[in-house]
Amino acid sequence: MLSIHIIKRSPVKSLRWLLAVLLSATACFIRFADAAERRELTRDQAIAYMESVDIERRVLIPMRDGVKLNADILFPDGPRKNLPTILFRTPYKFDPPYNDSQETLWHAKKIAHWLKEGYVIVLNHERGRHWSEGDYVFLAGAHRDGFDVIDWISKQPWSNGRVGTFGCSSSAEHQMQLAVANHPAHAAMIPAAPGCGIGVVGPYQEQGNWYRGGVPQGGWLSWYYNLGHRYRPQLPKGLSQKERVRMSRYFDIAPTMPGVNFSEALRYLPIMDLAENIGTPPSDFDGFIRMKPNDPKWKKISFANEGDKFGVPTLWVNSWYDFAVAPNIALFNHQRQNALTEEDRDNQYLIVGPTAHCRQGRETENTIVGERNLGDARYDYIGRYTAWFDHWLKGKENALPEHSKVEVFTLGSGWSDYEAFPPKESESLVLYLSSKGNANSLYGDGTLVRSPPKQPASDRFVYDPENPIITAMETRGYPFSVGNMGSYNNASIENRNDVLVYTSKPFETGIEVTGFIDVKLYVSSDARDTDFTIKLLDVDKDGRAWNIADDIQRARWREGYDKEVFMKNDEVYEVSIGPLATSAYFAEGHRIRIEVSSSNFPKYLRNLNSGGNNYDETEAVIANNVVHHSNLYPSHIALPVISKAKTTSGN
Repeated sequence: MLSIHIIKRSPVKSLRWLLAVLLSATACFIRFADAAERRELTRDQAIAYMESVDIERRVLIPMRDGVKLNADILFPDGPRKNLPTILFRTPYKFDPPYNDSQETLWHAKKIAHWLKEGYVIVLNHERGRHWSEGDYVFLAGAHRDGFDVIDWISKQPWSNGRVGTFGCSSSAEHQMQLAVANHPAHAAMIPAAPGCGIGVVGPYQEQGNWYRGGVPQGGWLSWYYNLGHRYRPQLPKGLSQKERVRMSRYFDIAPTMPGVNFSEALRYLPIMDLAENIGTPPSDFDGFIRMKPNDPKWKKISFANEGDKFGVPTLWVNSWYDFAVAPNIALFNHQRQNALTEEDRDNQYLIVGPTAHCRQGRETENTIVGERNLGDARYDYIGRYTAWFDHWLKGKENALPEHSKVEVFTLGSGWSDYEAFPPKESESLVLYLSSKGNANSLYGDGTLVRSPPKQPASDRFVYDPENPIITAMETRGYPFSVGNMGSYNNASIENRNDVLVYTSKPFETGIEVTGFIDVKLYVSSDARDTDFTIKLLDVDKDGRAWNIADDIQRARWREGYDKEVFMKNDEVYEVSIGPLATSAYFAEGHRIRIEVSSSNFPKYLRNLNSGGNNYDETEAVIANNVVHHSNLYPSHIALPVISKAKTTSGN
């Protein structure tokens, strides 16, 4: 789909604009056509092909401390000499029978394609996972173990001395600190949808993405329940490779966990016992849930910080409906400014698609993300990735075609190309919250206007932790899952009086919002501590409110994450939320809406409002919360607009 933004221009500027559109249309056609016309293997064909090639199974790679890590090595046809390698380091299972949670299945088409292109593929289990030795600690081997694995690969007789790394989710996170190690053989990397690994970068202090705005994210319980176990049965040491292969044909070390309703499980109190309550084997979850954002132990598992400098050419791949896209874009920006050399800084590229977590490459001519049809979002990911590795691992000078530094799918429009994020040409459009004191629900009087309201006003709502606002996907009948995040009609949420709703008037012409979105609220409460949530939505002509981005901030951390600062009854405080990040086109006749409340559960765990530790409490306190808006308290949202159109959204 190619959407043309409707913007008023002078005749001369219109001609230039038309030429730009035609060039853009050609680029979009090429971007989509390559993917559509290339003859790809189906998923089943790719898996069958992978199992038919020459594979060395259950190879043990020695680490510096004597622990040995398992690897399966897949070789392309032809002589085993001077071969480039693509390394997947993963906690996930990569053995048959395959299921949708396995990394091999996610990447089967890519692996088969790369084997056909002459790459060695190394599938390496992390320390303590599946057939590798040792005990599992969340991402603990990313630096030293990853360095040792690359070192081992680069010294094999079949290696050309160049290793590229690839992986999605946890396998992307591993590449963060590995890149900081700067092994000379680590020639390039593609971290796709790293779910965590961010410590302190720019405005974000997410502590391994465990927190968002100082609030624990609920999705971690399901991850640790299924994947993050610290201990598991292991084969006896000393078995030969042949014996290990024979054993693995008949034994599956990966656990089969009973199904759990995580929405109900996450209601259990105290939250420090969430994992034990559902029978999860011991894992890092038990300790992390008791660690506040200012706990010094987080520094041991922060895998990318402002002090880290990469020397590895990186193709960053993210998606808008993932749970860590904003801090990951901040990390991309950080590396563009702070990588080891000017050349390293220039070799940083970003792609952001419209999908949920790790869904890149599944787009169609009618891409449904959640419930919303976002149109033709196809992208030739395999071709892009292969050209990247061909250039850096094979040394093909002309393999890498010209690409913009930033390629983003603009929700409601299509693919856009920029040289920076946010685009340098963006302008800030500030919309202020306004009402006559009754912005409660869709049927209230909350509006978004161009200037701070002249008459002081405030909107009040009651936050009861026993009756939280439910994450949008669940209100539409979809079970909570990090991997299924997407865009949904928020009508049922907006019917509640404990949700404040502020809406602009319809846009006369469409505008594109691309970049980081700053939110500032002036709030008060009768509780010592509470949370404030924000959600940005696109309201279409039919009145459906599609969520674009959301965030949360725990009030006690409003002044930073070094210390807790509690609220005093009815004093007004400035609270910044986010920033959020997106690229979205609000078409003619559409409206921008924001929702403000104090919960978005189970995506974010509930604040019990007591001002205590929260993780060890079982009794909730009802909070009476207030959002103020006036010249003195200009609560607002600042949007980076590419083509700022005249609106009728107020004074």
